[in-house]
This record gives sequence, structure tokens and C-alpha cells, in this order.
Amino acid sequence: MKKHFLIYTLTLIFLTACSDVSGGSGGNNPNLPPDPGKAGKLTIEGIDSDNDGVRDDVQIAIYERHPNAPEKRAALEQQAKAYQKALIAGEAGDTAEIFRVTKEMDRAQYCILEMNGGIQNSQAREETRAMDMKILNTDARNNADMKYNQALSGNFFSVETIKNPCDN
Repeated sequence: MKKHFLIYTLTLIFLTACSDVSGGSGGNNPNLPPDPGKAGKLTIEGIDSDNDGVRDDVQIAIYERHPNAPEKRAALEQQAKAYQKALIAGEAGDTAEIFRVTKEMDRAQYCILEMNGGIQNSQAREETRAMDMKILNTDARNNADMKYNQALSGNFFSVETIKNPCDN
């Protein structure tokens, strides 16, 4: 009995020591920034410690979602960058920037569609939904998104075919 208890205890200690208890700090990818935790939710901008235009928490979530698919990560990062600009413009009420960044948002959405087999593929919708949930993870960010969308409300936009929508 004591032998089984000792083996169980040693196994538990070993597994605990080897697990990632960082709360999603990027696992085995040393290029990911640390998880900002609650500090990343204090402002609309969040924390972008590597200044790549993608909030650290979103960058980590993208990597965790697609650790072995760099092209899908690039598409989602393109969306995250555009969305971040949209939130900042929406919060500021900067109409000119809102209309400019909408074109970036469109390109990013086309890129996600391209990476996931087109508009008929439900995977593209799932990718967008998952990122929306991560990006809009505070009341302030949701409010900024509503302001962004309100600024676009009532306007007409042409649908353009975008060739090569992906930045990478």
C-alpha cells in the first residue's frame, strides 16, 4: 500500500512539474509573449508587449488554436490587427479612421475565408466567431465595437473582389 502511494505521489509531482501552469503563456513557443492576465483587460488596447499590433492574449489564443498552421495563424493575426484598429477608432469616434479600417477588416475576412475553403465552409465562420469572443472580452471592448458599428450604420458599401487578401 505504501509503495503504491509513493509511486502515485511521485507520478503526481512529476506530472505537475512538467505541465504548463502559466495559464496559456504559449506553451512550447518561445516567441509568444507572456499572458498579460487581468492587466490585459484594463484598457481597450490591452497589452501588446512585442508591438506587433496583436494583443498578447489574442496572440496566445491564436497560437493555441493553430499551433501547426502558420498560414491560419497569419490570417487570424491579420484579422486581430484590423479589429484592434476598429475598436480604437470606434471608441475615439474617428469616422475617417473607421471607414479606412473597414477596408482592412474586409481584407482580413476575405483572407480567413480563403484559408478555410470559402464562404460555404462553416470553418471560416467558426474561426471568426472564436476570435470575436477573444477580442471582445470586456465591456469596454464590446462598447467600442458597438460604436464602430454604429458609425457604419446607414452607409452603403460596395462588395469588391479582393485578390490576394492575405498580408502574408
